This record gives sequence, C-alpha cells and structure tokens, in this order.
Amino acid sequence: MAQEQLRRESVTDHPDRLWIWEKFVYLDENQRTWLPLVIKKEDKLQVFFRQEVTLLGKPMTPTQIGPSLLPLMWQLYPDGRYRSSDSGFWRIVYHVKASVFLPGIYGAILGFPSSVPGLSGLSSLHPSAKSIKKWGKCTTVDF
Repeated sequence: MAQEQLRRESVTDHPDRLWIWEKFVYLDENQRTWLPLVIKKEDKLQVFFRQEVTLLGKPMTPTQIGPSLLPLMWQLYPDGRYRSSDSGFWRIVYHVKASVFLPGIYGAILGFPSSVPGLSGLSSLHPSAKSIKKWGKCTTVDF
C-alpha cells in the first residue's frame, strides 16, 4: 500500500528542509522519508538521498543519534545549495527521478532497492569546497 502511494507521488523537486528523525532517516516538509548513503572519497564527502516510504520509529534526540558525518538538518537556499545545521553549504550535484531498477553494482551504490522497482528520488550532495577542516578521518566544511 505504501509502495503504491510512493509510485503515484512525483518526486521532482528538492525538499525545502530535511530533518533527522532517527539514525539514517530524514523527514522532509511533506512528511516523506529520505535515506542517506554516505560515500567518502579521499578528503571529499558525497551523500546520496533516496526518497522511500519507511516505517518510522520514535524520533531521536541528537544525543541518542550520537556522532555523525551528516548534519541534523538541511535547508534549501535559493541558489540551489543546502545549508546544514552546522552552517556548512552543500551543493546539489544532480537530482534523479527513476522508476526502474538499476541492476548490479550501480544499483547497490546508488541505493535502489532490488525488490521495489517503484519511483525513487535521488539527490547527490557535496560540501562546497571553500575552507576545509579535518578532524581525524572526518571532513567538515566551514564558511
């Protein structure tokens, strides 16, 4: 039932805001759930968000979530970038609307479910490179 609802909804625009709900689950202003996939490449961080209907647990506090590479909230700015709760800016690299399953390693990397070939929205975010601070293996961006 929830999968049918997802197929009917059009995920064409970027969400205005994403709030963390629980570990690895974000909620947008339309109560849609977004699942992040984080890829670290050298000193760069890339995040793929897949919009998917997910059963929500109880909301978690930042203390319950613990340390994370991802901020607690993103807000879309008019210039097409997201500002995160830690005041960093993330640029949108691309936004994909897909209604087919991507087989093999590409489907696994992009996070498309193998059993649900329904509509998925996928956005890729990169931190804008201005000044970068490194904390061990974690990279943050300040502005």
